[in-house]
Order: sequence, then C-alpha cells, then structure tokens
Amino acid sequence: MKTKKKVTAPPGARFPLEGAPRRYITDAKPVEVQASPYYLRALADGDLVEVE
Repeated sequence: MKTKKKVTAPPGARFPLEGAPRRYITDAKPVEVQASPYYLRALADGDLVEVE
C-alpha cells in the first residue's frame, strides 16, 4: 500500500487539509498527502480525486 497519494479537489470544489482546516486542497494543482483514513474516506466519498 502506498503511504502517500497525489490528490486534487473536484472541479470547483475545495477540501480542508487534515490538521489545518483553514487551508484547502483545490482543483488548481495536485497535492501530495499521507494515505490517512481522513484522505482515504474523502477519496471514497468523491470529495477528493486521485491524480497519477
């Protein structure tokens, strides 16, 4: 299992960073995040999109 994933928010959306709720992941550029339950759940729910 990979420990990091590269993600973006869906077009027009933003998603708060884990541990920094006033900073956001947007659709502007991919962000590398830890594969924590917080981000894995967001990916499963469609709140984030994994980028290759």
